Amino acid sequence: MRNDTLTFLFVKGGMTLCLVSFLLASVWQVGFAQPTVFYTNVSSTVSPALTNSRLNLNDVGAFRQTRFQTTAAPAPATQTYAFHTGTATSPDYSNNWRPYTFGDGTGISYALNTVTVPSTVLNSARWNTGGGGNDGNLEALSNNTYYTVNIQENAAANNLSAIWSTSFNPVTFSAVTQSPLNNAVGSGVPVTVNITSSTSLGSGENVFVRYSTNGFTTSNIVQATFSATAGTAIIPGQLTGITVSYYIFSSNRTLAQLATIVGTPGIGEVGYDMATLNLINNAGANYAYTVFNPVTVNATGGTATADYADLKQAFDAINSGIHTLAITILINGFTNETVSASLNASGVGASNYTGITINPAGGGARTISGAIAGHLIDLNGADNVTIDGLNSGGNSLIISNTSTSSAASTIRFIADATNNTVTRTNLQGSTGAALSSGLGVVFFSTGTVTGNDNNSISNCDIGPAGANLPINGIYSLGTSTAIDNSGMMVLNNNIFNYFNTNSASSGLNANTGTSGWTINGNSFFQTATRTYGSANTHNAIVTTNGSGYTINNNFIGGSAASAGGSAYAMAGTIATRFVGINVSAGTTTAVNNIQGNTITNILLNTSSGAATTNGIICGINVTAGNFNIGTTTGNTIGATTGVDNIREFRRLQVGS
Repeated sequence: MRNDTLTFLFVKGGMTLCLVSFLLASVWQVGFAQPTVFYTNVSSTVSPALTNSRLNLNDVGAFRQTRFQTTAAPAPATQTYAFHTGTATSPDYSNNWRPYTFGDGTGISYALNTVTVPSTVLNSARWNTGGGGNDGNLEALSNNTYYTVNIQENAAANNLSAIWSTSFNPVTFSAVTQSPLNNAVGSGVPVTVNITSSTSLGSGENVFVRYSTNGFTTSNIVQATFSATAGTAIIPGQLTGITVSYYIFSSNRTLAQLATIVGTPGIGEVGYDMATLNLINNAGANYAYTVFNPVTVNATGGTATADYADLKQAFDAINSGIHTLAITILINGFTNETVSASLNASGVGASNYTGITINPAGGGARTISGAIAGHLIDLNGADNVTIDGLNSGGNSLIISNTSTSSAASTIRFIADATNNTVTRTNLQGSTGAALSSGLGVVFFSTGTVTGNDNNSISNCDIGPAGANLPINGIYSLGTSTAIDNSGMMVLNNNIFNYFNTNSASSGLNANTGTSGWTINGNSFFQTATRTYGSANTHNAIVTTNGSGYTINNNFIGGSAASAGGSAYAMAGTIATRFVGINVSAGTTTAVNNIQGNTITNILLNTSSGAATTNGIICGINVTAGNFNIGTTTGNTIGATTGVDNIREFRRLQVGS
């Protein structure tokens, strides 16, 4: 039966009272039923076995779905289909979705692997009542193939539908996590969605994250990248106050094909549902997070407390005098810095503070990050600033600048920045990774009157931002001998994975305009083999001038702290050279000390045949200055037991 309408017009005293229309044999009989059963006459070759030639449709949120596999040559030769209400054991055709008439269901088969639109395709899921309509024909089914059947769940209306054929049984999903967590997503911060699948993806199987900021009135998708059963996708950063809802689905359609489906007239956003093989949506509730301002400033003067989208906004407020005196900055989530967060000296302009402490808060891992071809955090004459990642109570802090620019750093000290402390923090940078020059993850720059003095870097992990390695871990390039960067304390840090294929690289490089540093208890190591493309000298610690250095109890070598793990390995067939501690100092009365250091677990492949100065591989190299070396505690180069603690393989280059 077609959707015919019977209309009654009631009139009293020449006045129309109401107009009532009924859909014959439908609404008053069965209400607004939704499709619950899929019928097909392919019965003897299907797994799971059909019940009464039918499979129940599963409610998966905004649509219904079932799946079957052909396990032998499908029979009969012509396969038919229909959707209806009831159950597989007790079918009910009072509402069904199939072609209106026999002629609509023949001549052209229901196409597989496309979304069928009832308004334009006669052989489709068209709504009939009272047992009306006619079963439609399918495209020929194949042997050993999985068929995923999707249909909208609109009642008393035509429905979009689709049947997808795949050579694989679509993956299911067992776990979904995100980083940052829901309560830690700052403005503009991308969210990484981690997905666990039941098996590796099949050939042509794709997984997507569909997300929306308006309850899926509109939405976007991003494709996940999988390795075996682990997948990741990144939802772009959103503005403060936005709530993002998302779920994960698989499809045998590509990103471009899905865009075409959704853009087809009569389909729209529902096309994502119709193209779904499997999904996980947090038990129907969807996954969600709300973007907030993750930086809180508390002050004893001026405005007592305020929240900001990023560290730059917080520093700007301090620079303008909104917060004064003793200030605490709490990092409650992840920030996305798009411009350098620059803090001026107290007394410059309206700024007026006695000290600033920056801590993570909320009992979770926090990150301040950006991709700035400059300095992520810029202490521009700022004094008495403490950045403490705590590493207690679940709190931790990463500060990361992913820029590979030669002008990039993660933290810069400049213009006489003095008495500042960075401790218990993971500092990440990639300065100079794409070039043959750069600064350092931590950069002590020029001074104005005294230099950047008496700053401390302690108990930090200092290494790369991702796969791009920095040319130096810590780098100092001061103004002059008179205006130098002095009195620095570099204590108990892990400094690792500093490298440049085409240039000299160092864990710590105290260059021009530097003196009087204490470099104690640090570990310098490489977690993977480094292959050089040009002949250069690779250093763990290097000083080029100044005096008054104390370099004690450091470990150089290995792939982990304390020279542990596998060897600190350098590869290549060029004239690479390695020096553990490579120092030069002035000849003033200030004495330099090198005591109790361990240099071991090193492997160098090189073509160098150098027999002068520091040779090919050298533990401690002193070129100038007054040094006490091992006078109180001996330095260990190699080991007192075992063999091959330091190895050098010379490789000859042969050319025409």
